[in-house]
Amino acid sequence: MATATIALGRIRQARANGTPLPENAAATVDGTPTTDPATAVMPLPLGGAKGSGMSSPSS
Repeated sequence: MATATIALGRIRQARANGTPLPENAAATVDGTPTTDPATAVMPLPLGGAKGSGMSSPSS
């Protein structure tokens, strides 16, 4: 299971297709969130229910 909002492959696919990325899914080299796949270099970490659940310690 990935701990990022989207996979790197999805960034590459969006770049190849010229389609925008979802909001708050990827960041530029300086860490600024972006929807532009041409400038996106890394996916952002999960948040919300899935992210908080994954950060909880398991028993």
